[in-house]
Amino acid sequence: MYKYVSKLLPASLRDGYHDLLRYNDVKVDYDSFVGFVLLFGLASSFVLAFNAAVFFSLSLGMFIIFFLVSFLLSQILVRTWLVLAADGRGKFVESILPDALQLMAMNLKAGMTADRALLLAARVEFGPLERGLSKVGKQILSGKDIKLALLEIPTKIKSETLDRTIKLIVQGIESGGELSDLLEQTANDIQN
Repeated sequence: MYKYVSKLLPASLRDGYHDLLRYNDVKVDYDSFVGFVLLFGLASSFVLAFNAAVFFSLSLGMFIIFFLVSFLLSQILVRTWLVLAADGRGKFVESILPDALQLMAMNLKAGMTADRALLLAARVEFGPLERGLSKVGKQILSGKDIKLALLEIPTKIKSETLDRTIKLIVQGIESGGELSDLLEQTANDIQN
């Protein structure tokens, strides 16, 4: 039912919600979530407007204005919460990214292959990045191309720095350069 309600929103708004939910690693059907938020906002706004109309003897025009304003505020509140949560995850990943890159570089210098270095660099304290690195490592071990697997990490974490870093690593792999030196230099650049 919620899926059908979500179709009432314009595609651009639905896509924005989908991106925010993906960045927040919410494991729920995106359209159902959007439909629920829309219906919950309508229902709670109606209840608030009705109570305000009863207690303050509002006219029909004021009731409609109160309803619309409370509905818009509920939608803005949910969207703001999702944006702030996604930004918070991104900032956290940016703060630990140099450590993860240096760990990968050390693993490569120790003679590990790139896929093994990625898998062993996935530490629990890295939070969302750990889940991304673990997933990439498993995909590579199951036969997926390392470049394609790496490019999936920034789709789950909202961070320009992470996106640029992953693209730089992919370019380094394609050019056949010394990946451990590239990782160390990138880590130092991010820290500075």
